[in-house]
Parts: sequence; structure tokens; C-alpha cells
Amino acid sequence: TTGTAFLGQTAGSYSVAVNYTGSPTADGVVALSYNAVDQVTPIGDTAGADSTSGTNPSVSIDVNSEYSLVVGGVSFRGGDTGPFTPGTGTTERYDFASGAHSIHDDSYAGGEEGHDVTGTYTFDFTSSLTNAWAIAAVVLRPIANAQVTTQAATSITSSGATLNGNITDIGSSNVTVRGFDY
Repeated sequence: TTGTAFLGQTAGSYSVAVNYTGSPTADGVVALSYNAVDQVTPIGDTAGADSTSGTNPSVSIDVNSEYSLVVGGVSFRGGDTGPFTPGTGTTERYDFASGAHSIHDDSYAGGEEGHDVTGTYTFDFTSSLTNAWAIAAVVLRPIANAQVTTQAATSITSSGATLNGNITDIGSSNVTVRGFDY
């Protein structure tokens, strides 16, 4: 499983090409798009797990930035293992099977869950049947906002004043202009 991020893209249509080095037994390709993702360090923690059997794959993932989004997916061997039930707080975005064969097809589902508070969270899905599975999740960090504090104006005269403040965090973008708007 490989994931690719395209940063700084403008709105519009884009193509995703998938190339195989061999002949896959079954496959599933999903493309998702998200806005307001930090363009400097977009990806936080990542987590993955797999097993030869089970119905409730899950991973623990650390969210270290407020207002982050955990995005993930699960795949089960066997096209008869879906549909899936997303875990608590997860919004399901897709739930498919490459076919209905119990050995030669796969079922897969995925989605996201938003977390306003940092901490360790569980990302999980439940299948109707036990089978071999793999699950993966990644934290998408939000665009960081600049942190500015203002202070009282000093040296106030009839023709001017000194405006005061501190920029304590420039956010996720390079600051090219600093100043006051009055």
C-alpha cells in the first residue's frame, strides 16, 4: 500500500495513475481530497496493522495537533466480508468490494474522524465476517494560523503613535509582510 500527497494544488480535476509491477489478485484504488491541510508538514502520526483473521481491525494513532483529521482505510481478503461498520466518530467515505469471491476478491472501506483535542485515538472498522485484514491511518494536520498579540499604543501624539504587538507564531506559511492595519 502506498500513499501520495499532492500539496498546494489549486481546485480542479487531476488524474491518478496506478501502475502494477505484477498481476494483482484483487485491487482497490481510492482518491480523496482535503482542504485546509498544512502545506509545510501535512502528515502527523501514521499507524498500521494486519492480521490473518478477525472482524474488528483497529490502530491507535497519536494526534499531536489540535483540529487534526485522522484519515484511514481497511482492506479484507474476500469480497464477501463487507459491508463494514465504521468505528465511533468515524465518517465512512467509501465501502466497496472488488468482486464477490471469498478468496480472489477484496473488500475495503475507509473514512475520517476529526479531533479538536490532542491525544491517542482508535481508528477502527468492523466486518461481518472474519478474514485476513490490513488497516492504516494517518493524521492530517490543519493549516496553522498565525498567532499575533496586540498591545496598547504608546507615544501617542496628534500626528502619530507607536503601535505594539508580538508575532508569536507565523503559522504554516512564510510571512513576507509584517505590519499593522489600522
